[in-house]
Amino acid sequence: MVKLYYSLCGIVFIIGIAMSILSVEFPGSTDSGEMPLAFGAGLYIAFIGIIGFAVGLIAKCLSTMVRKRNR
Repeated sequence: MVKLYYSLCGIVFIIGIAMSILSVEFPGSTDSGEMPLAFGAGLYIAFIGIIGFAVGLIAKCLSTMVRKRNR
């Protein structure tokens, strides 16, 4: 179950980064110099993957500490 969770976090991160890279390489329009919305959305998705990984790592560390303390 843990491997699945970290795999899903990694997949979400990769999708977000790929979305950001593709939005820069293939912009929808070149009229303005602003950041494309898809780039920001991709970084937001990648950030969610990073946060999910960090939360999982913190939860694992806390559960290990609680188990060692209860022995």
